[in-house]
Amino acid sequence: LHCVLDSLKNTQGIDFCVTVIDNNSTDDSVSAARSSGLNCELICLNRNIGYGAANNIAIRESDARYHLVTNPDVKFDSQLLKACMEFMDANPDVAIITPKLLNTDGSEQYTPKGRPRISYLLAGFIEKRTGKIMPLRSKYTLRGQRIDVPREIDFCAGCFMFCRTSMLKACGGFDEHFFLYFEKKKGLIFVRIQSTA
Repeated sequence: LHCVLDSLKNTQGIDFCVTVIDNNSTDDSVSAARSSGLNCELICLNRNIGYGAANNIAIRESDARYHLVTNPDVKFDSQLLKACMEFMDANPDVAIITPKLLNTDGSEQYTPKGRPRISYLLAGFIEKRTGKIMPLRSKYTLRGQRIDVPREIDFCAGCFMFCRTSMLKACGGFDEHFFLYFEKKKGLIFVRIQSTA
């Protein structure tokens, strides 16, 4: 959580408020939020209700134009959220955007995705086990395609989604039947940024 809170402290050019929803974590996430120096609304749950359900708590209460969903270990530039907001303001038909994401070594994460298929998931499993690049997986992750200019994708990875709140509400928020991916994890933190500009 320290990474994303530090990024938020350095964010410029946008008014926002932060909601940290603690899914019954067992690390120092709650104390990190309290000592961050940000004006954080902290909601501590007595059990881990999952990714979608936790975000829906923030979405239901939000009167902001935009809602950022991000993982606690994401770091971003001080101007990124301003750029996201300006892009969404200029493109009112866009519901969700994600920036190009990099690993700590500078390599690309290939987070924008095509429409999921079972074959793509199986190719990903094989790729992780063998280290061999699978053409089917590359098609799914848009590897080799230009993502340094705006382009339409089928879905964004959950690690960083800048969303239009009205559209999130119109579709009922996240589907709470999906806990997170295909497994259950404990102690997840969700940060909501609410533009008040």
